[in-house]
Amino acid sequence: MKDAAKHITCPIFIVAGRQDRLVPASHAEMLAKAVSGPVELLMVEDGGHNANNRPYRYRSRSADWLAERFGLPKI
Repeated sequence: MKDAAKHITCPIFIVAGRQDRLVPASHAEMLAKAVSGPVELLMVEDGGHNANNRPYRYRSRSADWLAERFGLPKI
């Protein structure tokens, strides 16, 4: 991903869990720094892999981010 990240120019929303034991949170931080386009990183401090153990901490923000990209009103 290191070489490919610089070619990402579209908006990207990255969600990561700080307590992820499969993919270190630092990888999400490196990806966020390496992409060329607009990026938002949401680090779920008590989240595990993909922060799936804390969906309430990221799902509504993910939906809002997508709505903003598509020009839709927040619900």
